[in-house]
Parts: sequence; C-alpha cells; structure tokens
Amino acid sequence: METLIKTTGSKISGTTKAAILLCELGAASPVWKYLKLNQSEKRILAHQLKMLGTYDYESKVQAQREVDVLEEALEYGAARGFYKGRTKASDSQTLIKENTDAVAKMLRKWMESK
Repeated sequence: METLIKTTGSKISGTTKAAILLCELGAASPVWKYLKLNQSEKRILAHQLKMLGTYDYESKVQAQREVDVLEEALEYGAARGFYKGRTKASDSQTLIKENTDAVAKMLRKWMESK
C-alpha cells in the first residue's frame, strides 16, 4: 500500500482536516460517540474549530480546503470498500450512519497525524 491516507493537494494538518469534516457532519453526527475523545483532544479540536472561524462563502481558499478534505474522506472510504460512488448529500449521510466506526477511525488517524 502506497500510503495509509492520501494527503490533500493543499497543506492541511490532520487536526484541521478532522475539524473541517466534523463541521460538515454536524454536532448531532453519531461519529462523535465513536471518536471517544479525551479532554486534551477535545481542547485541541475546539481550538482548531475556533481557528477555522466563521465560514466565508465567498472565499475560494476555504472552499478549496473543504473540497480537499471531502475528497480525501471519499478516497479513504473507497480504498476501504465502504464508499461506492454515492453523490447525493442524503446518500453521504446514510454512508456515514452505516460506517460511523470507519469514519471515526479516519478522523482519529487525521488527528494523530497533527
């Protein structure tokens, strides 16, 4: 295997990638339960979320960063056989609900890579 997780085109830290994807998933996502973050990890993630700030819909940089993270997440899922080319938002939510543990493992690896 070439690499465990493909790096995005832009230089994004693992914690930033995790924060971006968790924002996409939302606070009610079941993935939070599977992450089992300790207090230190919660503080680090909260800090990273704060650093991301308010999303600017006009910012091409923010949009590209988000796309990079989502593409990497999809590639991770495809490489492990649980993503099968779904494209609608509702399919993505179903994908996450059906594979919550795998998504949590990906986020955990991102956070550990700093």
